[in-house]
Amino acid sequence: MCEDPFYKIFFHNAFLTLLVISQVGFFIINILMMIKNCIHCNNEFNARRSIIKYCSISCATSLNNSKRKKRILLKCDYCEKQFEKLKSKELKLNFCSRICKDTASRVESGDKFDSIRPSHYGNSEHYRVKALKTYIKECKICGYNKYTDVLEVDHIDNNHENNIITNLQLLCPTCHVEKHFLEKSGKFKK
Repeated sequence: MCEDPFYKIFFHNAFLTLLVISQVGFFIINILMMIKNCIHCNNEFNARRSIIKYCSISCATSLNNSKRKKRILLKCDYCEKQFEKLKSKELKLNFCSRICKDTASRVESGDKFDSIRPSHYGNSEHYRVKALKTYIKECKICGYNKYTDVLEVDHIDNNHENNIITNLQLLCPTCHVEKHFLEKSGKFKK
């Protein structure tokens, strides 16, 4: 029958001495201890490793919490609702949610949000608005015209930077996808 080892711990000088007594015999293990000062409360404590900086978990937590970035109160530039955010670099525009940011980046949101719009939208009148003003509101291929909002604007040369009106055409979603499929362009590009 095996007995559990008996441990006795002795502190002296800069060593932690661990005395282990078992059936086989006894072993003395010396572990180097360092006397350090806690960087939060400045109390002395024994540390087994040189990387230990705090005398307790509560000291580590309170110091780390005090170093955290502070939250500031901001107003959403899109919906004008107030919200809290961690203080970071100053941004020109602040949004309370991803939904507000995405909605603001649409052309219908006005010139105030030009700086966050993708480059292919252009800073002048949006190409979709141009195409809907210029062309009959129907699919150029199949003639679909039930809902104008469903129609999509296709760049004939597939270059989204080229927003001149002669490069734009109105297509229904089905014809638009079919056009890219047949041309092996867009998401069907290999």
